[in-house]
Amino acid sequence: MISRVALVPEIKLGLVILTNSINGLPTALGYKIIDTDLGVKSKDWSRIFLERYRESVKKGMQRGTDITKKCESDTRTEIKLEDYTGLYGGPMYGDARVTLQQGKLVLELLPAPIFISDLTHLHYDTFQLMLRNTFSFVPHGTGTVQFLRDKQGDVVEMKLDIPNRDFWFDELELKKKKTQ
Repeated sequence: MISRVALVPEIKLGLVILTNSINGLPTALGYKIIDTDLGVKSKDWSRIFLERYRESVKKGMQRGTDITKKCESDTRTEIKLEDYTGLYGGPMYGDARVTLQQGKLVLELLPAPIFISDLTHLHYDTFQLMLRNTFSFVPHGTGTVQFLRDKQGDVVEMKLDIPNRDFWFDELELKKKKTQ
């Protein structure tokens, strides 16, 4: 739930644009309305914000490439892939499940099953995440999952980093739940 508010008290103009996604359209629309109300020649705000969006997509894709390049190619996990599997959860989002399918880890965010990802080992306890579905707010479809371990070496938590313009996955607390 995103809103854009603009106030121009000199001309007694106020506007609120409500949307459900972070993108440049609300800002472009707001600027166009203000330009029109002021009677000035308007810029092509849609084109300007589309160019910014395309640039951010390129940067996001480059970030994924940079992450992969930084990782040492000869590192391995120190534990079995099965040790990363299980149910993870937290109060803000709900549960996520990591399973082993055909010898590879798969991450499912249970409240939103469309967010299913394949995990490929990058560096020790860090895996590259590749979303199976495409979303406009995650145009490059990649990120990372870092598994955290306690002093005994047991996996106790995972951290997600999926760069995008709409939702901050890195704020999620996903603690591994004990199996019974």
